[in-house]
Amino acid sequence: MPTSNTFDTSNVYVKYNITVNTNSQNINNNTSNISVTVRFWRTNVGYETYGSGTCWCEINGTTYSAAVTSSQRITNSGINLFTRTMDISHNSDGTKSIWVGAKIDINSPLSSSLQGFTVNLTTIPRASQPSLSASSVTMGNSVTVYTNRVSSNFTHVLYYQIGSGSWNTIATNIATSYSWTVPTSLASSTPNNTNLSLNMILETYNSGSHIGTKSVGLTTVVPSTVVPTINSVTLTEVNQAISSKFGGFVQSKSKISGNVSASGASGSTIKSFSSKINGQTLTTVPFATNELTSSGSQNADVTVTDSRGRTANKKEAFNVLAYSNPTITTFTVFRANSSGVFDDKGDNVLCSINASISSVNNLNDKSFVIKYKKSADSSYTNINITPTSEFFFNGTYLVPNIDIDFEYEFILELADYFGVTTSEKKFIPTAFTLMDFHASGKAMSIGKVSTSNNTFEVDINTVFKKIVDGIYPVGSIYMSVSSVNPAAFFGGSWEQLQNRFLLGAGSSYSAGATGGNASISIATDNIPGHTHSVSITTSNTGSHTHGLPRNNSGSAYREALGYTTSATRAQTTETDSAGGHTHSVSGNTGSSGSGTAFNILPPYLVVYIWKRTT
Repeated sequence: MPTSNTFDTSNVYVKYNITVNTNSQNINNNTSNISVTVRFWRTNVGYETYGSGTCWCEINGTTYSAAVTSSQRITNSGINLFTRTMDISHNSDGTKSIWVGAKIDINSPLSSSLQGFTVNLTTIPRASQPSLSASSVTMGNSVTVYTNRVSSNFTHVLYYQIGSGSWNTIATNIATSYSWTVPTSLASSTPNNTNLSLNMILETYNSGSHIGTKSVGLTTVVPSTVVPTINSVTLTEVNQAISSKFGGFVQSKSKISGNVSASGASGSTIKSFSSKINGQTLTTVPFATNELTSSGSQNADVTVTDSRGRTANKKEAFNVLAYSNPTITTFTVFRANSSGVFDDKGDNVLCSINASISSVNNLNDKSFVIKYKKSADSSYTNINITPTSEFFFNGTYLVPNIDIDFEYEFILELADYFGVTTSEKKFIPTAFTLMDFHASGKAMSIGKVSTSNNTFEVDINTVFKKIVDGIYPVGSIYMSVSSVNPAAFFGGSWEQLQNRFLLGAGSSYSAGATGGNASISIATDNIPGHTHSVSITTSNTGSHTHGLPRNNSGSAYREALGYTTSATRAQTTETDSAGGHTHSVSGNTGSSGSGTAFNILPPYLVVYIWKRTT
């Protein structure tokens, strides 16, 4: 029961004070019921004060009054001249401070000024302020909400709110705390982010009456397991004819048309695709590759990214059948007899063949054809030959009835399903005869039948000894990009020169001398003259002085030196031992460079070089 200090009146013997008594508090209404009493008394005994007037009392900003009559006598025992009971509303947080003051005015000489004091009423329990066991929690996990209630009579209702949206009830009739498992379904409310901010709202009730509402923020996190899903990856052949023929993809011939079906998770959407296949990265759906460059088991590595930035990956395996263009490894032709034995006068041609066509899982088409004609004819005769082993031909084929008087062209031609053709052409001369004259009488040949009018033909190894020796005498140099020893067609003996450039002979270099290097390292003596600059700073190693010659005409100075004449004299002193000295500096600028040799070859073309020795 707070009571004020004792207050004075105009009568030195009359005093008063104010008492404030809290009778009860209404939590629901947030009010306190108080009684305010103003009591007067005399400080001496045997006297009394009375008269008519008014006792004024200001309570919480409102002034009240009570009439005073002459029957109300102020004695040493004291008397209450003002009493009032009322409800005082508290602040929203349950606190309340009031100022209470009083004064008196009686028509006898008794009065006072308004005097009072501040009363802090007992705080009324208000709405509970919730707190959380964690400020952030992954959806699917639990967080505990503490009510921090100030009255054991309080119960609570807990809600969550997303942004400014509606309140969603979590639990009712909560006392001190509640453990809430955050639903994973909330992920759908944040399709473009991995976090979702919630407002946790706590309503406080007392005996069914609403006391107030408080809230606290909670960050919820979409679980890392919530990622987009790749439903399917389909890979099909762009050229359906290839698919129908071979039942799959074919190296260097097939192109893949791909499609990806994917879906977001818990409200997210698919934002991007990336498909790595055939050495390409494709970001569109559907997509199409270039021609497949390799064969065997391969994967399409597909990644999708959703609106949360989460990704999913799927590898879709596929197989590519090996394929290469038809290949002719060997194709030679020569005249032969009917038994296939070499005969330069034979009327048969023996074809020696080593060639292949890709089987493509044994489903490829194959065509091995020998085509031939007289050189002067315009059309060929075709012979379809049967492979010796499915898609390979490794053997010989004898073509009969080849006229000995004519030259022929022979072509081996391979073709497959894809229309790829590989061919190689060879020439067959006429039958051998040492000399032949053309029917026109205007042409002749040596080593073959004469077939061209007005032409001298030679089809036999020929060495014009005098001409060759004149062009390439011993010591001559012959150069070619062919590795064939020139002795094969010029005769004589030849020495191959390797890893050498040619240098014209002169006064500095004699013919036949050798030397030189492909790379060099520069020696110190080969470096052009140059300088290095060095910046040096010497430190101050101590202070010292130097004596200097001086001239003084003062008598005191002369007398100090033992001179009595009044004439002015020039006096000179020597420097002390610290005067003359030198500073020496030594050091080097450091070194750099590794001395690695470097190439000095100019741009070049490599050829075979031969020198005739005999």
